[in-house]
Amino acid sequence: MLVYSLDLRRAIARKIRQVTPDVVVTGSWEVEFVAGLNQADHRVAGLATLDAIRDADNTWVFPELAREQGLSKWGVKWLLVGGDSRPTHAVDVTGEPLAKGVASLEAHADYLASIPGHPAPADFIPMLCRMAGPSIGVESAVAFRAYDLCPGRPAGA
Repeated sequence: MLVYSLDLRRAIARKIRQVTPDVVVTGSWEVEFVAGLNQADHRVAGLATLDAIRDADNTWVFPELAREQGLSKWGVKWLLVGGDSRPTHAVDVTGEPLAKGVASLEAHADYLASIPGHPAPADFIPMLCRMAGPSIGVESAVAFRAYDLCPGRPAGA
């Protein structure tokens, strides 16, 4: 169970500085999102990731990461938020990518079995993807809200 904290932000910012990604994908931090009411861990992960992206690019936040671990600040170019109620972009996942997504969540059988009333992944994931598909003219898609965090700076710069 995730708890929003400076330690969580620091851990995510550390990973961002280590990996130096141009794009970070997270889930929505909204209470009510595209699939209904969002759960606490997903909201915490989304919000902590948003804040850690900014922390990772700020010399004054978590300076010990640079001083003690040699991890210089890093600016992520794009933040993609899955499940946002106001998507701006979508990716075609028709066919094999969708099947792999369903299989991935089905692999968490014990976890899913412990949540009373949780729908089967094969029931709700394709339904959500079919809702997003028409926005880009395909059968199934995953939609994101894309934030350009460094307008004017090309990815990788």
